Amino acid sequence: MVDDEHDSTTGEDRVATLSHLTLSNFRSVAEQSVELDNPTYLVGQNGAGKSNVVDAISFIAEAMSSPLSAVLGRVEAASRKWRTDRPTATPPRSASI
Repeated sequence: MVDDEHDSTTGEDRVATLSHLTLSNFRSVAEQSVELDNPTYLVGQNGAGKSNVVDAISFIAEAMSSPLSAVLGRVEAASRKWRTDRPTATPPRSASI
């Protein structure tokens, strides 16, 4: 959930903040919900999905400031490179954010 509100008392826009993230079939994460606060620390074993959560947040941030088609094109290009660099690995699954 992205909270982006206009403060009617001051007339200023507030900065968008991400308070909740649900990942479904995003890279190695089958299903996960994360509550985010300021600050949020991601702690876990190697391969637990910490980098995948950061990548999902980066995708959302980029999609909020760039045309979605451009962002998806960059993600697809990175995915092709990932598959080329790691031929024995399972390719990334689709994502629903």
